[in-house]
Amino acid sequence: VPYILKRTEDMTVYLADSRGYTTPGGEWAADTRQLSVRQVTEFTSKETGEALASGMVFVRDGMKTSIAGETDVVAAVGESTADGNPIPVTWTPDEGIQFELMPNDAAPGNTYTATLQWTIAPYVAAD
Repeated sequence: VPYILKRTEDMTVYLADSRGYTTPGGEWAADTRQLSVRQVTEFTSKETGEALASGMVFVRDGMKTSIAGETDVVAAVGESTADGNPIPVTWTPDEGIQFELMPNDAAPGNTYTATLQWTIAPYVAAD
């Protein structure tokens, strides 16, 4: 059974995107954006080069979704701001990005790294 390593504190990322648009009358208008994430490389040991079967998941409302692979997972939605001030997105230790460790997958004392890709894009509501 995999084990999710939870953070001990809230995690906040700041969504900053001031690419709103100007109306025909010259007024600035907000544009809703979504922040997506995916794990684009496996966790690999710096010491041995071996990859883990374990990886990152995104937890929302108690449901976990793997973020490894080709599909982005929407992590947050918010409106861009005219002043460019970042919008804080906060997850409790039970939500957001988490590391899911498979039994006997990681060697004690090894350091593992992976790459996450974050994308800001126009929000498209699901039908």
